[in-house]
Amino acid sequence: MTLASLLLAGGADGDRLGRRRVVAAGLAVFGAASAGCALAPTPALLGVVLGVGLFTAPVVAAAMRAVPADRSGLASGINNTARQSGTTLGVAIFGAIAGSPANAQHFIAALRWLGVAAAIGWLIVAALIYSVAREPGSGR
Repeated sequence: MTLASLLLAGGADGDRLGRRRVVAAGLAVFGAASAGCALAPTPALLGVVLGVGLFTAPVVAAAMRAVPADRSGLASGINNTARQSGTTLGVAIFGAIAGSPANAQHFIAALRWLGVAAAIGWLIVAALIYSVAREPGSGR
């Protein structure tokens, strides 16, 4: 994921294409890959990595640009805390619903449905970001 972040959205693409577009595209790729994990987990994981790589750098850049320079440390800390808390909460929810891997049939079926549910959520967020977020200097 780190390599994807460096190669896909090291700042230049987000600035040239517009962060809103890059973030929405990353979320759409991530959402589609999440759904793909229900059908073909191994190839779909590449899409997850690409999606995360696309949207992480522009989101961090937007958070850092949204605050005065003397508050950048605070913004960075809040951004990282939110990301890690969200990831931890997601793992906990998936684990609580999927249950124990000892019951493999239930576990796999639950993870497939959770992947589809996550995909729907990510695609909704991508659509909202693309349609609602404002680009600096664009008047929209």
